[in-house]
Amino acid sequence: MERMEVHYQPEGGDLVDAKTSLPFIWRWLMSGGLLSIMVLAILPGTVLLLVQELYVGIVVTWMVVGLVIVGTFALQQKMNQSLEERIDSVGEVTMTLQPDGLVESSKRAWTRRSWYCVRDIKSTKRNIVIRSKSALIMFHIVPLDAFSSLVESQQFIALAEGYRRDIDGATPRSWLPMPVDNPGAVLAKIDFETNQNELVRFYSSGDPPADSFIARNVNSILFGMLAVVTGFLWICANDDSTPLDKRERIIGELWGTVLLVASFLFSVWLSRMMLRQIMKTELRTFPLCKETLTITKEGVLAESSHLQSWQSWLEFDRITETIRFIAFWQGAAATHLIPKRAFASAEQARHFFQLAKEALHDILMAHDDASTANFASVKESGNPYQPPRAT
Repeated sequence: MERMEVHYQPEGGDLVDAKTSLPFIWRWLMSGGLLSIMVLAILPGTVLLLVQELYVGIVVTWMVVGLVIVGTFALQQKMNQSLEERIDSVGEVTMTLQPDGLVESSKRAWTRRSWYCVRDIKSTKRNIVIRSKSALIMFHIVPLDAFSSLVESQQFIALAEGYRRDIDGATPRSWLPMPVDNPGAVLAKIDFETNQNELVRFYSSGDPPADSFIARNVNSILFGMLAVVTGFLWICANDDSTPLDKRERIIGELWGTVLLVASFLFSVWLSRMMLRQIMKTELRTFPLCKETLTITKEGVLAESSHLQSWQSWLEFDRITETIRFIAFWQGAAATHLIPKRAFASAEQARHFFQLAKEALHDILMAHDDASTANFASVKESGNPYQPPRAT
């Protein structure tokens, strides 16, 4: 058997099951593992200050930690919800296993990856999960109920594993043309190549967003922290203690604040170093090669020695710009990562980013308008309890 095809309807709820197939380190990271390091790092100092009844450092530091934790989980929840909604709306997907690569097609996308890009293949209680090297947290999910029997699903896994092992890192033969009828009018095109150090920097949060929440609100955050410290010191200066006791109290509060903030900053540094090492390990087999990315009115075309794909803009959640990169996101995975050094100038990179962002916005707005119109039509004609429209 050289070729095998399966048809299935992806569901957003399968993401939870698919994540159980990830290595422990990834499940730990996705469940807030690095945040637990921050909390553990400041617990001893917190207890020490509580015993000495020094409260300024505790309030300030835990205010920052709380902001980080709430912001992280809110962002994660938003991304997961957006990804699940997008998966639910994809429609039927056809996956084909063939010697020259793994092909996945739907009404919104067509992708062919070489077997070199497949990291591992695992089976869970409900799905077969094919994890890709092309992005750190990206996988193909094939529900087991898409197969007619357990034997057929086992044949699917065996064939995929056979192709994955046999490729042995070799570059596939020349690709055939992509079967895309209407990719849309070309807006821009860029040739680029990434390196491992850049990817490690990006994925370990070493490349800050050009327009992040913290960057936009840093003055408000610093003002809030200063107000808390000033308020507590004012309370200390206006109690009934002697001047000497007041001075010692204020000095103690200041040193306590420095201690906990320093502990927090150390935990942030330690977390980043741990994440950087994890990324280096994961990215050792990342398929680094020259790639051509073309953005059109309808979607994104990508071609390299290991990948051919066309994706409608509806496949993407957002496009972000950092100091060094332009990233196209599908949920938590940056499926296209373009280094800005590939552009002739910063203005050219900014123009590319704006074109892509506007194209995504236009398609999403048109899709939302169409969905609203369809919903209104169904509601008008299909609800027997709705009163007739007045004429």
